[in-house]
Amino acid sequence: MMTYYVKKPIPVAAVKVEKENRDEIIELLKSGSTNWEELNDGFMVHSWEGVEPVKYGSNYWIIRGIKGECYPCEGSVFEESYTKYKKKYKAYLTGFDTCEYNEAKKVIEVDSKEEAEQWCQEHSSMGGYDWYVDNLFENKD
Repeated sequence: MMTYYVKKPIPVAAVKVEKENRDEIIELLKSGSTNWEELNDGFMVHSWEGVEPVKYGSNYWIIRGIKGECYPCEGSVFEESYTKYKKKYKAYLTGFDTCEYNEAKKVIEVDSKEEAEQWCQEHSSMGGYDWYVDNLFENKD
């Protein structure tokens, strides 16, 4: 009997291969661990599957995977496999509440790391609190 698996919902970075996205594509490729070359009409990506030319307007995406590897993906496969996610941040304040004599915890969810850190700093200025910020991913659809 065959065992089936479902891919884990791990966010990946991706950019559609269009001329107007050139700078974003280069940023994505530079941040990855894959060799690549810029061509006049797109990019040559040296993925684990081989060397693949990807032209502007060819309905391809370049994806940076969880290990930093970059690879092209045909548009219809990308659309069937991925949905857009929005990064969110959760800010935590933890500490000893002297009025209640127990562990106090406050949590908020915001759209930017800066906003989360500012909230923590403002609320921890009362003293007795430690704080930290976690990254979250929320489905945008």
